[in-house]
Amino acid sequence: MKKRYKIAISTVPFLLTAVVLSALTYPKVLEDKEKSSELAQKDQQYQQLQAKLQQRVKAEQEKRTLETDIETLRGAVPKSPELDLAMIDLEKMCTDSSIHLLAVETPSQESMHKISTSEDEIKELIGESKVGLGTRTLQKSVPTATTNGGKTDAGPVDSGLKRLIKQVYVTGDYNGMVGLMKRLEGYQRTVGVDEISIAISTKGSNENTGHTPASERAQKLNLSKPVMAFLLTLYYLP
Repeated sequence: MKKRYKIAISTVPFLLTAVVLSALTYPKVLEDKEKSSELAQKDQQYQQLQAKLQQRVKAEQEKRTLETDIETLRGAVPKSPELDLAMIDLEKMCTDSSIHLLAVETPSQESMHKISTSEDEIKELIGESKVGLGTRTLQKSVPTATTNGGKTDAGPVDSGLKRLIKQVYVTGDYNGMVGLMKRLEGYQRTVGVDEISIAISTKGSNENTGHTPASERAQKLNLSKPVMAFLLTLYYLP
């Protein structure tokens, strides 16, 4: 036989083998290609779900932050006096200021009349209502009415809040009393402080300290340290 025929015959098995292998592997190649395409789609869907999940987590965090802010605002002006909680906070502020809380009592009619008169005078002078201390000071402009002469007269002011007033007595040094006032100023609730008086006991001396709640309590208890008295107003929603 000629050499080229021999070569052709010898290559036939290899060609047949190649055809058989191609026939066997081609479906596998197609299957792998389909799986790769499906995997790419799944990966894209996973990325989209991850992005949506992150957005949802962010939205929930913003919601929780907003709810916390709302609760904080509600805490500044609660729906009820919450006297027990306020007294616990007041006692802690006194302890932190190194002074002693003597008593919390219902103020006298004279003290209530003084604070009402003082508020009326302030409203006439500054033309606005300003509610005491606390981290959030409430302000409300005075409504005005135009008279026939074209001038405006200040009308009555109402903050729209209810209030509970208590007479507070504390004793300690001057720096501690100043520290207590600063802590009340930074208190999370909206409160007011009025009619502050400080006195020391004058028993056994001819000195006359005047007639104030602090002097009366100082004379009664005969303490060695000064006594400070003030009216604490707790504001709450009607």
